[in-house]
Amino acid sequence: MTPKEKALQLVDKFLPNMPRANENEWAKRCALICVEEIILSNPNRVVHSSWKVETFDAEYYEQVKQEINQLT
Repeated sequence: MTPKEKALQLVDKFLPNMPRANENEWAKRCALICVEEIILSNPNRVVHSSWKVETFDAEYYEQVKQEINQLT
């Protein structure tokens, strides 16, 4: 999933729960809070298992934040 697609997905998840006035702006703020929490809770995390290695890509989430800010 591209950073832009993730940004849209996060904002869209918040829209149904927002007050009608400025709902897009509120949804963007909530999505930004979530992305920031993801970044802060996973600094350079690497998970090893018997079948894959999963690394946390903070740069990806920084790009997601940029995409959220660019949404109208």
